[in-house]
Amino acid sequence: MERTGLARPASETTLVAALLDRMLDGCALYVPTREAGRIVDFERVHLNPAGIRRMASQGIDVRLTSLRAAAPGIERQGIFRRYVDVVETQRAWSGEDVTYRDGTVSGIYDIQAWPVGEGFAVTWREVTDRERVLEALRHSEQRFRATVDQLPDAVSVFESVRDRNGRIADFRWVYCNRYNAEMTGYPVERLLGARLLEIFPEQGPAGMIDVYSEVVASGASWQQPTVWYEDTWGDGTRRRRAFDVRASKVGDGFVVVSRDVTDLRLATEALRAKERQLDEAQHLASLGSWEHDLVTGETDWSEECRDILGYAEDHPASLADLRARTHPEDAGRVDSVLDRALDRGGPYDLTHRLLHPGGEVRHVHARGRVEVDGTGAPAYVRGTLLDETDVIRVSDALVESNLRLEESSQSLSDLLGLVGHDLRNPLSVSMGFLSMTGLELDDLEQAGADVSTARAMLTRASDAAQRVEAMLASVLEMSRIDYGTLRSHGELLDVAETVRQAVADLTISSEVQLADLEGLRAVADASHLRQVLGNLLSNADKYGGAPIRVSGPAWACTWPAGCAG
Repeated sequence: MERTGLARPASETTLVAALLDRMLDGCALYVPTREAGRIVDFERVHLNPAGIRRMASQGIDVRLTSLRAAAPGIERQGIFRRYVDVVETQRAWSGEDVTYRDGTVSGIYDIQAWPVGEGFAVTWREVTDRERVLEALRHSEQRFRATVDQLPDAVSVFESVRDRNGRIADFRWVYCNRYNAEMTGYPVERLLGARLLEIFPEQGPAGMIDVYSEVVASGASWQQPTVWYEDTWGDGTRRRRAFDVRASKVGDGFVVVSRDVTDLRLATEALRAKERQLDEAQHLASLGSWEHDLVTGETDWSEECRDILGYAEDHPASLADLRARTHPEDAGRVDSVLDRALDRGGPYDLTHRLLHPGGEVRHVHARGRVEVDGTGAPAYVRGTLLDETDVIRVSDALVESNLRLEESSQSLSDLLGLVGHDLRNPLSVSMGFLSMTGLELDDLEQAGADVSTARAMLTRASDAAQRVEAMLASVLEMSRIDYGTLRSHGELLDVAETVRQAVADLTISSEVQLADLEGLRAVADASHLRQVLGNLLSNADKYGGAPIRVSGPAWACTWPAGCAG
């Protein structure tokens, strides 16, 4: 069986019970007991002292709270049906000279029953006592209205407006307190008697008429801390506002208590947006924050702080758990710094390591401040943890890379020095033989021999050997300098002549044509420039088409000494 409780506010139920207790008549409060939605009995929830005395004097066990059990003849004489009608129709019933008999009790009673929430209150016996209760209730309602008018919430009572088929089509104001005028922008006189959709037509499309209809149909209360609603208000403006709304059934209508929470909700949403931005900023910066109340012992930390410490999402924040993640090798130093700050107040700043349960080590930069109260005693601590693990890992990797680079550079310098020295010795021998060959050609020429061809070949060989000697000098110089630095000996060169020398050094099949090079000067290392030009000409001969054209526009020299040297 299902027992249905009183739907009125607890304060009003208590007030009714208190009033009943003052009455000289027997009085009780009952709530229905249902089976499959049908009322099969009533359960007594309150019995006044006069009722206890009268029932006890008639031999009725006051411990019996079931109406059928306490008064077994009540259904046979039609009284039970009257009480059911009171609850179902929400209409009061009074019976005068009602005769009641059962095996124990026999008598004639004047009975007054009226609905209270989903149950009913009943008084019996003397008419004079009944009038006293009604008068007390009228005074109670006046006090109730006076109290409600002072509430900082809008309180309204509506009755249902039904169509021909009995369906709820709208609701009509039957009561509203003064705060309604402030909240809606309409005076109380305009609201009383008006239909809800007449004043606020958007209540239909917004679904609120359906919500209130369900409250009336089911008897179940409804509440929502945030209901966003847009309509045209009494001041003529159309605005979207937020309300905290609570509705409960009263008779064939409902009472609704609402409060404008627009500013609070907007501020809350703005705060949440800022918190999301802060969380995102902390995540991007790998910076977590935490705080601890030294008086209450409460601790709070940000999501990023929790992640840096390596705790699960649902792990509660605590100062002990924050300190527990400190690497054992750093714990003494960290405890000393924190304990000193917690003892004296003020800032702290240190770097240390964290050790996660899985063995992962993280490097953090911890900063914070201990705030003191009016007496100078430490009261609150706020701190941050900056995760520097990735920075330190990259730094360590760069140091290691630089060491390897230095070792490689030294090995390269050693190799260049070795190669330069090993090649220079045979080159010196070759240049000596070329010089001796030149002397022999001089002797042959004096003897009348034609040595022009041999002389030309010897000249080319000597020039090539000199270039090799210059390159070896550069190699030896590179072996003596830091890696990445090369000293060139710049001099003013005739570009056309340098190109011709580079062509003479090569044996290529393509014709080389010079254009716009006459008079062109450049400051360069002669050996390096001839080597570069030789490489370019050689590649052009191998991969390009004949003829090879070398050109360059003339340019004005701005050297103070003049381009001619």
